Amino acid sequence: MGTLQTSLQGFDNEVYLTETIPSIFSEAQQAAPKVFMDGGGLVSMVSSRTKRALYTWLSQAPSMKLWEGERQIKENSGNEFTVSVSKFELTLGIDADDMADAAEVDSFAGEVAAAGDSAGQHPDTLIWEFLSTQGTTAVGYDGVPLLATNHPLKNGPNYSNLIAGGGQPAWYLLDTRARAKGLIWQVREDYTTRTIMAEAEGNTVGFMTDKHLFGVKARVAVAPGDPRRILKSEDALTETNFKAAWTQMREFDGDEGRPVIVTPTVLMVPPSLEFTAKALMNSALVGGGNTNDLVGMATVIVNPYL
Repeated sequence: MGTLQTSLQGFDNEVYLTETIPSIFSEAQQAAPKVFMDGGGLVSMVSSRTKRALYTWLSQAPSMKLWEGERQIKENSGNEFTVSVSKFELTLGIDADDMADAAEVDSFAGEVAAAGDSAGQHPDTLIWEFLSTQGTTAVGYDGVPLLATNHPLKNGPNYSNLIAGGGQPAWYLLDTRARAKGLIWQVREDYTTRTIMAEAEGNTVGFMTDKHLFGVKARVAVAPGDPRRILKSEDALTETNFKAAWTQMREFDGDEGRPVIVTPTVLMVPPSLEFTAKALMNSALVGGGNTNDLVGMATVIVNPYL
């Protein structure tokens, strides 16, 4: 932060608070390490115009049919659910005397950069919390949790995207090619900042505490998406178990009885499985020199939140 050292002479409080600090925050926010946001489309990004968004799903895209007589109108299957955003904030108070003396500029910059880093990782934190605490309880469009063994089909048997009971660290397969992903990241108001000077008219808090205020606000939510685009396994991550999970996803059907063409593209693992996953996906030879036929089947993403 040495470049931010500023002498008292010529120091402009207002410019620093309204321009420099937001810039420091934004740079740190953009540079923050991310898993889901930078993971090649792990979530469906949705912008909403109200605090609640109604999602209406066709559980399988309608297929072209031979036109015989009148058109066969494909009605929506009635699968719908509502997602409500929550409001999040982070507010910093900056002592007006310290700022006026230009004595604590470096410490302010460090604090603001840390806040930017926190905001940059906030989506990951929310999505991780959702997967770990609500993945098997939050009900999606088909009336069962996102990760479940009994997802219903109108014209076929139930299907499962949860391999539970193995007692091993969980790992996930995700199909990131389809437009609808396994998770929805809904944004009503993206992360925005605001600075209020202590002496600003109407700033009661600033008047009473003699502090400038820098705040961040967002209105966002995580929700279940298409359950056929994500699978969770609690079995050991082995070649056999990976192939079984892969095949299970590839065989998913839709309500019309046609395959939905699922192709897992990402193997997401916790740090404890990093080297196991990379060996499975990247090593040309396995065992006693046998060819590894899993090479390149999925990109490994290590998620420190798992």
